[in-house]
Amino acid sequence: MQLPQIYLSIEPTGPAQWNSLTFGPMFHQNLSASSSSQGGSVVRVTEHGTRAVLNDDVDISIEFGMDAATIQIDALLDWVKPANFEYDNARPFFVDLFYRGNLVDRVIAVWIDQYRAALPLPYSVTADGGVPGAVPTWHVSRRSFLLVRLIDQLRGGLEFDRYFALSGLSLDRA
Repeated sequence: MQLPQIYLSIEPTGPAQWNSLTFGPMFHQNLSASSSSQGGSVVRVTEHGTRAVLNDDVDISIEFGMDAATIQIDALLDWVKPANFEYDNARPFFVDLFYRGNLVDRVIAVWIDQYRAALPLPYSVTADGGVPGAVPTWHVSRRSFLLVRLIDQLRGGLEFDRYFALSGLSLDRA
């Protein structure tokens, strides 16, 4: 199966077509180590909070919720403030798409408005070739839109469309 086919399988689905697991280990942890002030090492383990498996094709699954704040996300500050979302309350996280247990795509999403909704992290486009001071437009791919909209629904969110409309984001056709 190719990645576009996986997204075509996901597109018409909603929460009723997915089996969500929200407790216990997810088995896809992120391990990191750092030195402690006492000379030892500190190991941090983070993982997704939810895994969802497509009922009609158990080869397709999604995991989401692992904090992405440790990576540098310049677009987050540049987009969140002009969109009138509180930067201090914006929390980036990973949405991982798996096929037969293999990670095949990753989207960075952002919890906004104190976890009321999740939106895909956009990328900026400036029509004038990047002239200093130009105001960019913010875009999201159709794939990231579909994936984040689905996980927002899986967690019981009802306001994705409203927040997307407020965000100033443009949806790419492809």
